[in-house]
Amino acid sequence: MSPKEKEEAIRENERNFVEAYLSPEGPNKWMTKEEIEYVHSQVDKKMQELEDSGLTREEILYDKQEGIPLSDDPFFQFLKNSRSAREMLIKPGEEFTVERIIEKALR
Repeated sequence: MSPKEKEEAIRENERNFVEAYLSPEGPNKWMTKEEIEYVHSQVDKKMQELEDSGLTREEILYDKQEGIPLSDDPFFQFLKNSRSAREMLIKPGEEFTVERIIEKALR
């Protein structure tokens, strides 16, 4: 890694951590168990709504008629059924929010 790339990586890392600690929600480790449970319950509801719609990932993101329904999508189902996987998917210092988890589940 060149010195310039190292410096850019350090700045990017600092920016991510500073933004996370100054944001309203804050990083996952500063949330109470009740707040984490609330986020999980909201994610459960939203993921079930998306699955019940019968749409595919491509239809939701790109409005293309292709792909497999979310009810058959292995990664979507893994995140839907595993709360610990949702928490591990979020980087240190990153906000643990419904929007962030759904975004990652659809990408």
